[in-house]
Amino acid sequence: MADRQRPAHAQSSTGEKATRRRLLEKERQRQMRIRKKAFYSSLVQELATLETALRTSNATRKPVDVMLSWRDVAQALEESRVDSATANRRLKDRFHQVQLQVQELHAWVTAVPASLDATGPTWRDVTLLKSPSARELGKEWIVKRMYHHMDRVFHGFVASSSSREPVFDTSFRVVGDDGGYQFMVWFDAEVPLPMEILTNLHLHHACEIAGLDLTLAELRAGVMVPDDHKTTIVEASDSTMLHQSFRHHATGIEVAQVLVGVVLATDDRHVTVTTSLLDDEIMSRDDATLIHSQYQAWHEFQRVSPTATRLRLAAAAGPRCRNKVPIPLDEEAAVWGIHHSSDEATMHRHIHTTARRSVNDAMARIEQLAIRFIQRHACA
Repeated sequence: MADRQRPAHAQSSTGEKATRRRLLEKERQRQMRIRKKAFYSSLVQELATLETALRTSNATRKPVDVMLSWRDVAQALEESRVDSATANRRLKDRFHQVQLQVQELHAWVTAVPASLDATGPTWRDVTLLKSPSARELGKEWIVKRMYHHMDRVFHGFVASSSSREPVFDTSFRVVGDDGGYQFMVWFDAEVPLPMEILTNLHLHHACEIAGLDLTLAELRAGVMVPDDHKTTIVEASDSTMLHQSFRHHATGIEVAQVLVGVVLATDDRHVTVTTSLLDDEIMSRDDATLIHSQYQAWHEFQRVSPTATRLRLAAAAGPRCRNKVPIPLDEEAAVWGIHHSSDEATMHRHIHTTARRSVNDAMARIEQLAIRFIQRHACA
């Protein structure tokens, strides 16, 4: 009823709007179909492109082989062979070094007399080889062998180890039938120096302390080593010092090759041993006319206080020798500054007296050496 009452122009306007909406909706759906079709076409094209790329990749890709190529295997085997050959050469070199060292030590040990008598002439005959390893073993063996004899040597000490009275004594005895002798020095007293300073003094100045760098005339004259004097140390390790010094006599040049070793070092006690060497493959000279000194010493340092040390000393000097043979008695007498006499007993008494006087001169020199040693290390 109401529709029939609307005017004709109103009904026409409403129909046009409805028609326009239908047309707009139809156009929107058409545009959507076009976009979907275009998107689908692009996806199809992209898929085709990817499939083409995949086929190309599959066609050109090499198959994966889990096994190594023969070249890789050959290279690995070659590297292993080279490493094995290098290790083999290194082991052979080491074996050769050990074998050579064993041969050297065997020859060295068999050349040393079996006697362990510290008072016999064989205990002075010691040798150092040229090989570095055998040389260090030789030094260690020499100083330990001397330390082994220490109690036996000090057993002849006049004063007991508990005595506090100062002791200074000497003795002289003939050894063998070839004019050999042995001059012994015993000393036991408190020294007003710290234990460490005394130990280092004996370790670094063995030749000067023993008077092996000066002639008897120079000792008597109180000659001191000048400040610019070169050290007598020719080799040094953690526990040993090898010294070499020369002195000129009217009868020839005398060489002293002395090995010093620290064989014991505790807070309250140090022990050093000193011995001359008659055979040294490195130090020995070709000149067969050289005279060799023979000297051994045992030093025991016991701390009394921070500034005082008890020193026990046993030292022995034998006849000078040439090529390990004692020099003639008249030549020995000339070195000692004694007129030759046909009476060997008188000669030996003169040597003993002169040697004892030389020890006194050397002790006076030690005081000066100690003062200079302390001053030098205080300024260092």
